[in-house]
Amino acid sequence: MKNFNMIYLLFIIPILYGCTSAEASSGNLPSVTNSSAMIESIKETISVEDESKTEKEIQDIYSETNSEGIRLELADVSGSDPIYSLAFKKQDTNTGNYLNYADLNSEASDNSDDLENIDIKVEPNCYFGYWLDSEDRLCLSICNIEGNDSIKVMIDGLEYTFSPNREKQEERVLNKSIEVKDESVLIEKAVFYPEYIALYLSEDTGNVYENMFLAVDSEGKRTGPGVYWQEDNKVLIYKKENIINNDTLHLQVGQQNEFEDINVELK
Repeated sequence: MKNFNMIYLLFIIPILYGCTSAEASSGNLPSVTNSSAMIESIKETISVEDESKTEKEIQDIYSETNSEGIRLELADVSGSDPIYSLAFKKQDTNTGNYLNYADLNSEASDNSDDLENIDIKVEPNCYFGYWLDSEDRLCLSICNIEGNDSIKVMIDGLEYTFSPNREKQEERVLNKSIEVKDESVLIEKAVFYPEYIALYLSEDTGNVYENMFLAVDSEGKRTGPGVYWQEDNKVLIYKKENIINNDTLHLQVGQQNEFEDINVELK
């Protein structure tokens, strides 16, 4: 897997709208580990167990409290399998006050230092990105493409266990080649989630493997995917809304201003 550590202060535009992903744009990205893409933030998800409850209501709100009386508070959670967005605050239980991760008003404050001074780990190893939404609110985006039942998030030594709302998925073996300029790339399979579709591309199938793969909707709007690397695959994740018609995904594949139109039958 490839590791990236790109620093960004404020999350402004979700990845899967427009062409703002690593596939579609080289603009500002949040700090990202094990991923070349930002993760889509979704407003709300409903639990399978109880449709009247939101994902946040199902999760434990607090981590364990350390010896100094400090704990993590889950301030917000949203998303849909396999992509989730979490927001954490640090609370001093001795006073009830929230602690700042950084002083953003300080003249000496540096965006890179503010994030690099925050110790963040995620287990099992999965793709995540993080940014400061405010001085006391740290946002974390997680792509659970590996299908973990629980994910441990460790922030400055405080550990919180997140339980993804695992949703029904359908896997279709495709083994279809995309031909671009006399080169090809093999799409091994597609995995369908309620809100997303993931395409698995075989590694070492020509230079086209490194191209951008932009989905095009019925109005001609191009959407860049989230891009994730596994040992033998490049995985492209798209939000399904408006990009699949009659079990066919329309892609524009290429680099810069040179793209070719490709239709991928998903059956």
